[in-house]
Amino acid sequence: MENWQKQEVISLWIWLGIALALFFFFIIWILIRVYLKKMRVEALKMHKKELNHQQELLQKSVEIQERERKRIAANIHDDLIAQLHQIKLYNSDKGINIRLNESIKTARIISHDLIPPLLQELPFKTLMHDLLLVYSKKYEVDIRTSLEEEEETLSPELKLDLYRIAQEVITNIIKHAYAASIKVHYRYSKHFIALKIMDDGVGIKTSAKNGLGMKTIELRSQLINGAFRFRNNQSGGTTFILAINCKTKTEIII
Repeated sequence: MENWQKQEVISLWIWLGIALALFFFFIIWILIRVYLKKMRVEALKMHKKELNHQQELLQKSVEIQERERKRIAANIHDDLIAQLHQIKLYNSDKGINIRLNESIKTARIISHDLIPPLLQELPFKTLMHDLLLVYSKKYEVDIRTSLEEEEETLSPELKLDLYRIAQEVITNIIKHAYAASIKVHYRYSKHFIALKIMDDGVGIKTSAKNGLGMKTIELRSQLINGAFRFRNNQSGGTTFILAINCKTKTEIII
């Protein structure tokens, strides 16, 4: 009887020890989970902070670019064009005046390329139409458009970034792809923006894809929460596609 009671007491202590061990393991498991969760939260905060910092750097980079463009455009408009007009006043040679008029026209085109006129007042559709008209005349390229939109509510910043992206893509096509025709499709709604630019050229070289112009496209696409890609057409040439989600910050995959 006494031995049986001793065995019962020993068993009780064993179960009590197991219970305490399990309890301590449970506490340790909870503490580890809390610690790991805290580490994940801190890591997410740091990642978000880094992303915000990168976004600020991108924004500042674009702002510096635009300030320089405005400064150069103002110098061209206020100084260069004014000086060319003064030379015309004192010149009587018709041949030279014809060249001066061509120079003034070229200077105005450069100034408008640097800073699109009436950016805040005009809808993006009109800005694109004016830009493509200049390109078609300047480079003798057949440019066809399909520009559709609802009542536009784009901010000046978004319009400018879209304008610069389209400008850069078309410039790359003309310089590197040697295209005879370019097709531009633009769709706008309150929720979504799509820009597609197609050409019949020889494609864009690898050196151009790694150049400053391509970095500008990538930078501005990030700022407006857009996703873009280039793809080769089966019939030749290249297609550029840009998609922007206007309502959320959800990443778009195209």
